[in-house]
Formats: sequence, structure tokens, C-alpha cells
Amino acid sequence: MELISYLSPVVSVIAAVIAVIFSARKEKREDFTAVNEGMKNLVEGMQAEIDILNKKFSDLEKDYATVKAERDILSAEVKRLKQESGVLETQIKLLQKEKDLDARQIREFATTIERLNERIAQLEKREDRRDGLEKTPV
Repeated sequence: MELISYLSPVVSVIAAVIAVIFSARKEKREDFTAVNEGMKNLVEGMQAEIDILNKKFSDLEKDYATVKAERDILSAEVKRLKQESGVLETQIKLLQKEKDLDARQIREFATTIERLNERIAQLEKREDRRDGLEKTPV
């Protein structure tokens, strides 16, 4: 009996410890459930934000593709215009050469006409002299 009376408080303490442990477990379980629910809500909120960001990213990718296509078109247009500019510069140089050649030819024609006029004047003088000699009685 003595053993039972000695063990009775020990059993009571053990029972109290077990009750505290189970109570703590229940609190932990409730805490875990609350934490789990909070994490679930947080994950759902983050997933919604991820979905929104994915949509924005998709829109940005489309915008980037559009801008890139427009840039490629503009780059091709600039390249074409540079080539056209080169062709036009070559044509301008050729026209300038033709102009210079025409100016030289005009100067040469003017010189030739001047010489011909001088020659005509000389011939007219000779003819006038000849006419003058023929008209004079000998």
C-alpha cells in the first residue's frame, strides 16, 4: 500500500504531464491549422499575383515583338534609303561630269564660232579688197 500511496502522486503528476502534453499538442495542432490556413491564403494570393504578372509579361512580349517588327521594317527602310542615296549621289556625280563636259564643249564651240567669225571677217575683207580692185579701172 505504501507503494500505491507513493505512486499515486507520481501517477497524478504523470497524468498531469500527459494532459499538458496533449493540451499543448491540441494547441499546436490548432496553431498549425491556423498557420497552414494562413500559408494557403498567402499561396493563393501569390498565385493570383503571379497570374497577373504572367499576363503583363505576355502583353509585354507581344508589345516587344510588335516594336521589334517595326524596328526591323524601319531598319530595312533606312538601308534601302542609304542605297538609294548612294545611287543618287552617283547620278549627281555623273550629271556634274556631263555638265562639265557640256560646259567645255560649249566653250570649244564658242571658240570655234569665234574663229569661224574671224575667218569669215578675213574672207569678207579679202572679198571687199578684190571687189575694190575689180571696180577700179586699170
